[in-house]
Amino acid sequence: MATETFDLVVIGAGPGGYVAAIRAAQLGMKVAVVERRATFGGTCLNVGCIPSKALLQSSHLFEEAGHDLGVHGVKVGPPTLDLAQFMKRKAAVVDATTKGVAFLFKKNKIASFQGIGRIEKAGSVAVLGDDGAVKDTLAAKNILIASGSDVIPLPGVTVDEKKIVSSTGALELTEVPKRLVVVGAGIIGLELGSSTASRRASTTKSPGSSSARSPGRA
Repeated sequence: MATETFDLVVIGAGPGGYVAAIRAAQLGMKVAVVERRATFGGTCLNVGCIPSKALLQSSHLFEEAGHDLGVHGVKVGPPTLDLAQFMKRKAAVVDATTKGVAFLFKKNKIASFQGIGRIEKAGSVAVLGDDGAVKDTLAAKNILIASGSDVIPLPGVTVDEKKIVSSTGALELTEVPKRLVVVGAGIIGLELGSSTASRRASTTKSPGSSSARSPGRA
């Protein structure tokens, strides 16, 4: 297994990582990105801001059709919710966005390696597979850590992605819950809470801190 050499190796292909990688490549650097997901974009594009905003937009349109069009002289019957189509559109938005990043990587000649990046020593990044074995070793003049965020577990709470869900699980619900408590009033939590409320759920948001925007994911 030969060691490839790069001017910059970026660990993580989220909004911080992929933007830095593209800009570095545009400035003439030889760049590689290590990303554990099969698609680029990190939490934001795959299971965060982008899918939650897609659901939020659809939910707003659903609510508008049921309440706000009459004042404009547009008369329609009570709208019905097709949750499967909600989710299908959300998936299409995510797919288009992540493919857009992949296109920019190709355009700017950025090498990509799927796996977990581990800094072995100064100037050396190993790419690990799911089994923990080293798949590739990258020599780097510079290393940028852009590992992103993940769900923050709560002590004594088991997330089963059915009754108690993470923000990732909330994006894949197969029915609209009658009541929903959102722990964490960050961007993803607020957007998921708002979109679910627009689809007729009783929603309560619990910030979990004195700040309206808490760190990490909901």
